Amino acid sequence: APERIFIAEAWVSSNERLSRYLRPDELHTAFQFDFLRAPWRAEVLRDVVDDAIASAASVGAPPTWVLSNH
Repeated sequence: APERIFIAEAWVSSNERLSRYLRPDELHTAFQFDFLRAPWRAEVLRDVVDDAIASAASVGAPPTWVLSNH
């Protein structure tokens, strides 16, 4: 069977909370909307990226940034 990925569009209050829903054998990843809402300033974007990587890595998931969802 071809490999598949299960991705959620879940609006939650933080990446830490989002990571509670992710598991390698269940929900693989979810859109991380903080990047979409962040001001276009390098230091802010860097913090958003670092936080997403750390939160996703804590449960073995890849971070998934989006700039739009439709």
